[in-house]
Amino acid sequence: MNTSAASVFSLDAELEAELQALGAKGESWGEPLTFERHTVDTFTTMTGDDNPIHRADAPGGPIVPGFLILSMLPKLASFSAVKSISGHTVFNKGIADCDFKRPVPIGGTIRMKFKLGERWLDRMGVHVLFGFTIGLEPEMRAVVIGQIGLLLVK
Repeated sequence: MNTSAASVFSLDAELEAELQALGAKGESWGEPLTFERHTVDTFTTMTGDDNPIHRADAPGGPIVPGFLILSMLPKLASFSAVKSISGHTVFNKGIADCDFKRPVPIGGTIRMKFKLGERWLDRMGVHVLFGFTIGLEPEMRAVVIGQIGLLLVK
C-alpha cells in the first residue's frame, strides 16, 4: 500500500481511539462458524466448482472451498457490522496477501481474529488495514492468514 500520504495528514484522536478499540476487540478468537455438507454442496453448485476434492468421496475426506471460507469473512469479522466510525462511512476495500495454510474439512469449525494494522489518510479518505487469521478448532491452527482493507469516508 502507498503510505506516502501518511506524512502529510494525521488521523484525529477520536478516530484513532475508535480504531484502537476496534482492533482490541479482534485480538481474541471471534464467534464460531461451522461448514455443513449442504452449505458446501450449495456453494459448489452455484459457483460451478466441480473440483472432486469438495465431494463426499474425496480421498482424505472432502474439504471446504477456499473461496467459500473467504466469502464468510464479513460474517466472521466483528468490524463488518460497523457501518460508521467517528462519522465516517465504512467501505470494504477487499482482501490482500491471502495465504491458505491448511484445508478445512466439511463439518470443521473456524474462528477469526484480527489486528489493527497500517492506516493512512489521503484525498479519498482514511485507509485501514487489518491483519487476520482464521483458525480451525479445536487447536486453532491457522487456516488462512491475510489482510482486509477498509476505506472510511466522511
